[in-house]
Amino acid sequence: MLFTHSNPLPLKPGKKRRLHLMVAASLVLTQSWHTPLIAAENTVAETTKKAYNISAGPLGAALSAYAAQAGVLLSFDPQLTQNKQTTGLNGAYSLHQGFDVLLQGSGLAVIQIESNSFLLKKTVRQSEENISVLPEVKVTDKFIIDEPDQQFLQKESSTASRIPLDIKESPVSVTVIPKKIMDQQAVRVLADVAKNIASINQESFNAGRQAALRSRGFLLDDETGYFVDGQPLYGLLDQPVELLERVEFLRGPASIQYGRAQPGGVANLIRKRPTQERFTSFKVSKGSYDYDHMQLDAGGRVPDYEHIGYRINVARERSDSFRDNVYLDRDVLGLVLDAQVTDDLKVTVLADYVNRDTPWDNGQFYYRGAVNDVPRSRYFELPWGSQSSVNTTLGYEVDWKLNDQWKLKHQYTYQDYFIDRHQSNKSAPNAVTGNFNVTEQRSTQDVDARSYIFDLIGDNTLWGMRHRTVFGYQRVDLERTIHSQSGTGNVYASNIFNPATFVRRPLPMVALPTQENNNLFQGVYAEDFIGLTSKLNLMIGGRYDRFSQGSKFPATGAASDTVRNSDFTPRAGIIYTPFEPVTLYASYSRAFNPNSRVGPTFANAGQVLDPQTGKQYEAGIKTMWLDNKLAINAAVYELTRGNLTFTDVAANTVTLVGEVQSKGFELEAIGEVADGWNIMASYAYLDSEIKEGTNKGNALNQAPSNAFKVWTSYDFTSGPFRNLSIYGGAFSQSEVFGDPANTFKLSGYTRYDIGASYKHNLGNHKAIWRFNAENITDKVYYFGNGAQSIFPGMPANARVSLEVLF
Repeated sequence: MLFTHSNPLPLKPGKKRRLHLMVAASLVLTQSWHTPLIAAENTVAETTKKAYNISAGPLGAALSAYAAQAGVLLSFDPQLTQNKQTTGLNGAYSLHQGFDVLLQGSGLAVIQIESNSFLLKKTVRQSEENISVLPEVKVTDKFIIDEPDQQFLQKESSTASRIPLDIKESPVSVTVIPKKIMDQQAVRVLADVAKNIASINQESFNAGRQAALRSRGFLLDDETGYFVDGQPLYGLLDQPVELLERVEFLRGPASIQYGRAQPGGVANLIRKRPTQERFTSFKVSKGSYDYDHMQLDAGGRVPDYEHIGYRINVARERSDSFRDNVYLDRDVLGLVLDAQVTDDLKVTVLADYVNRDTPWDNGQFYYRGAVNDVPRSRYFELPWGSQSSVNTTLGYEVDWKLNDQWKLKHQYTYQDYFIDRHQSNKSAPNAVTGNFNVTEQRSTQDVDARSYIFDLIGDNTLWGMRHRTVFGYQRVDLERTIHSQSGTGNVYASNIFNPATFVRRPLPMVALPTQENNNLFQGVYAEDFIGLTSKLNLMIGGRYDRFSQGSKFPATGAASDTVRNSDFTPRAGIIYTPFEPVTLYASYSRAFNPNSRVGPTFANAGQVLDPQTGKQYEAGIKTMWLDNKLAINAAVYELTRGNLTFTDVAANTVTLVGEVQSKGFELEAIGEVADGWNIMASYAYLDSEIKEGTNKGNALNQAPSNAFKVWTSYDFTSGPFRNLSIYGGAFSQSEVFGDPANTFKLSGYTRYDIGASYKHNLGNHKAIWRFNAENITDKVYYFGNGAQSIFPGMPANARVSLEVLF
């Protein structure tokens, strides 16, 4: 059931129908949620024998190698094979004979889920107390939810390249925040996820909607910094974390994968997908500042149609804030269906819906050399300001294995994003009295975006060398319509230290010209990961993009204005493994982002400016320790952003002279350091400088020189505290400049968070209690971009939740 705010934003024509279809599909699938869990039966008799040569060693690696050689999909929790060995396999075996030999004595077995898909599970044995088998199966199965992500350390990423590569193989810096960490931290927004990475920090709060993030000193902007399953995301600020399995952060240029992009990197949000085991989870959360949240998460295979899987998420949040007049109302629905049409063809359908309402909030003031002379709760905007949005996303994916060497992957996404803003704009306060004025503005923005991706992915041997390759094409059609109105006479006077009580008056509005933007971005790309020797790999590729950006003002009758341009972005890297578990790498990559045409009021009006560019040199080391359970990585980099626009007031021109550079060092450790003890820790050093243009010689704003983040947890698996987990962390950064002119600084800070969870049986179900406390020392800290947009960090707060698994 969806809940709406007391003053809901009316849906555009067509949105209600799409929402009703999504809800109807969800109800059809959920009719069978409470049927008993039945293990899949092995229905295929495999008799064909094939020759295998699998070396003795760790069981997990051997199973993965065997599944790859056999051409089947094997899913398993790495904990199941932890510290287990196998004698290997050498000879001709049928598929099931091979599994039996490898698993001999391990206490594990495979069950067949589909014709080409298998799941590794513990064998069920009757205990000495003669407990019946059935209850043991039930209890075990209820733990099987999103199995691979029950670890801190994630070894694979789909963000570093469109070629399937392990993180250790890729010559770039990628960090994956899995569901386990997100659950432990009870994350609410994307900024809560990003806080775990030292080289990523929060710049501002985007007028109170959601955080603007910086990576290696550079802003991840709304249109080019965020992706969902590799597809561009518009309306970033409305992407709910309830729909996510993990978030992958790539630092540095990523144009070869994604086209136009800022040089600091990208965040790739990975959706939850259908699970092999059927489950239903219901969670309710309560917390400080009237935080109220509920979520239903269900997944599995459709009864009697095991080749079809589903994943459904429904969430609702109603919360206030430590800031006066600030609240958040949102409703979320996500649906994913997949179908294994044949052994070689899989089709996935996806749909998201988000309805969000929050006030307009542009923060507080930096005034007279301070920002903390007023309470953190003080709100300076017009109390009737608001931001209401509706975001609907529909899409599909096709994975088609053409043969043993090639497969085709196709993705399509349609996004309909509508936002209605009732803004209040604050003037700079009087330096003596603290008086300032607030005016109103109203605007709506309607975005229709369509994205198509075609990837041909290969794994071949040529001239004695292994080539893992991708050839691809991407097209993005982006249409945006903006309606704006500006107040003509309503100016409200107030004071920083004695805020006025605003009385709303009728607002005379002047309609500004409607602006329509029609943008087309197309790119072709190719990349090859070449195994030169058993220890040395080369990665090389490039992408060519063409784009056109059109705009017109229908109300004025002005002619359409279109900017056309193109760019080529290469990437190259070398990866060397002198000995296990050490890998060394070095890489060069580039990024681009189109500039717009020079406006009509300048002397060089109409000039088409070259795209903004970014280039990076990076070198690093990636290592795996403790039986590949702990990764320790380090990187150094030099990142330059060029072709920034510069306005010459005297000459009345806009030219490309700006250049900004950041150099730094990063160190991170993530994984299990002892049984049950996991850690994620990172440190980043950043040296930034504006090389050319306005503010030459200054440092980047909101770019801390030093940052340290750590999160650790311990799971008790035996003794009196069995099923209890405790966790906590520290998040620290040095002082930063608050604006590009470096006129003021915001102090550094260290914030501490703690939490715990406890699992127990609740009748025939499983219950998980979670408790989280953030900023337990009530540290006062601020972030923001500009003296009139400073946001106080969250004071001490706590939340508790109960999740029941059916």
